[in-house]
Amino acid sequence: MKPIKRGFKIWALACSKTGYLVNFQIYQGKGESSSTEMLGERVVLELSKNFQNRGYCIYFDNFFTTIALMQKLLDRGLFGCGTVRQNRKNFPKHMLCTVKELSQNQSDSVASGEISVYKWKDRGVKSVAVASNRHNFLEKTEVLRTNKTGQRDNVTCPKAIADYNIHMGGVDLFDQYHENYSTSWKSRWWWIKFYIYI
Repeated sequence: MKPIKRGFKIWALACSKTGYLVNFQIYQGKGESSSTEMLGERVVLELSKNFQNRGYCIYFDNFFTTIALMQKLLDRGLFGCGTVRQNRKNFPKHMLCTVKELSQNQSDSVASGEISVYKWKDRGVKSVAVASNRHNFLEKTEVLRTNKTGQRDNVTCPKAIADYNIHMGGVDLFDQYHENYSTSWKSRWWWIKFYIYI
């Protein structure tokens, strides 16, 4: 159901401020991997290899985020923050409030060591969950939200979720810039697209 039905999958690591492509990897299938390591974990660890022990924070979406990945990043001297699927293994759903127990703009958080998980009900019926190894699980900040009358109000939100919303768009920004140099024309040689992409 995607607008581009066929093509190459490229994993990318980009600067959140400039959209500059820092590292990328062409997806070649599952390959050989240990049964305990998920594809998303492996991709993040491989793309961030050159930045170990430098204290960078990597932001990623729920395809990549696991509690195990947060610990692995810490072991490599990196921070991580990302939305997490609430049905993932080791997600502490029994320790967090359910969606029904949270009112709009309410949050709940739990921490174990340096890894914390946050749940925040922003708008609508669902809540968003974020895992981080960088943020204090009690730290909150204020964000602007439009109310029913169209006015902008300050709303209290976990700092990890606010930071995620600010820094998550690096790859999207890169894609936006990259779209100006389209590689969508037909060619007899499949590798031409990769050459132009680089």
